[in-house]
Amino acid sequence: ETINLAAGAVQKTGDEMNGKLTLPQTSSFGVNTNNTLGGSSIAIGD
Repeated sequence: ETINLAAGAVQKTGDEMNGKLTLPQTSSFGVNTNNTLGGSSIAIGD
């Protein structure tokens, strides 16, 4: 499965997180939110 993310976004796969986590808490990004795959991820606009 291929997931396309915005440039510079953090992608979490399994127990490894790649990329820089520099998103402000007041942004539209949800950090470590539950996704439909049952894991934790960065949700964009959700």
